[in-house]
Amino acid sequence: MAIIGGLKSVVREFYDPVTGEVMNVGKSGRTLEGKRYHIIKNLLELIFKTDLCNEPTRLCILDYSLRPSDVYKEIYIKTGIKMDKRTCINKIAYCEKKMEKLLGENIIVDVVDFTTRDIDAYYDKVNMLLSKYKNDTAFDIYDLDINNVLPSSKEVSLERMEAVCNKLKPYLRVEKNKVLDNLDIEALSYIKYLYSLDETVDDRKLMVKAIIGLDI
Repeated sequence: MAIIGGLKSVVREFYDPVTGEVMNVGKSGRTLEGKRYHIIKNLLELIFKTDLCNEPTRLCILDYSLRPSDVYKEIYIKTGIKMDKRTCINKIAYCEKKMEKLLGENIIVDVVDFTTRDIDAYYDKVNMLLSKYKNDTAFDIYDLDINNVLPSSKEVSLERMEAVCNKLKPYLRVEKNKVLDNLDIEALSYIKYLYSLDETVDDRKLMVKAIIGLDI
């Protein structure tokens, strides 16, 4: 199992399973520098802290000496859950094919073993996948549901990015807080009262709807 074998070696060398920390100097003295460190750090976060991989695959990667055919035994020891041996093996094989399709079979070799190879494509792939699979609250800065827009590493011009950000700016939570801080609370209270009225018997409700900008 190519990519899983490589990940087992990386985990044994650079990963602390207790703290979840990725070290830039491995147990044998090997080093990860610059983008190489960030690729491996984000790759392991992708594997262990998102739903990209299933639990049998994670267990297999964490233990260097644990074979895929024995993972079902480890699951039973750790959780008491009985999993069929063949089902467990298939889950790991499926996850490995998925990772190889998304990341490339040689990512570990190219990033860790050969320090002269171009790794920019791996850097983009890992970052994009982490953005996709991670339960990230970074864009909670906007009071707007844009979760259906998935991350993409396809470059666009600065002008297009600025145009989008300008359109989104009114929905920044900090901007909305500024508005709230400067509201005429007394007027807002009266508007809320009028809006609560029955418009069939009190046309002040219609007036307020018109002021707000709602259809009458």
